[in-house]
Amino acid sequence: MTKLLSPEEVATKRVHLKRLHVVDHRAIGITDSWVAHALVPRLSRRTLIDGSLSRTLQEVYGLVPGDTNNYLEVGAAGSSEARLLNATLDAPLFVVWSVAHLADGRLLETTRTVWLGSRVRFHYTD
Repeated sequence: MTKLLSPEEVATKRVHLKRLHVVDHRAIGITDSWVAHALVPRLSRRTLIDGSLSRTLQEVYGLVPGDTNNYLEVGAAGSSEARLLNATLDAPLFVVWSVAHLADGRLLETTRTVWLGSRVRFHYTD
């Protein structure tokens, strides 16, 4: 991830949130989000609106990404991911890295989401 950020962005103090995605009582993914601390006072003490970080950022803090870049790669579950996803070690994962900036260019958030390959599919349209 550090290759995707400027040195100043790497040094930015950020709040870390970890969320487990569950469908039909089965874990299907894990999202780790790091949000620029200066933009979101007390975020770590707040309940997310409908479990949504983006909705909370917009409705509580007035923050909307002006630009987001997403990177998709294939990975394998490590021990902590396998435990949280109730999957085997080295289970195939889709890994999505995202970097979001505000319209003025300031870093808003970085995220890493892993999706268990056996439990999800992606549909892209133009």
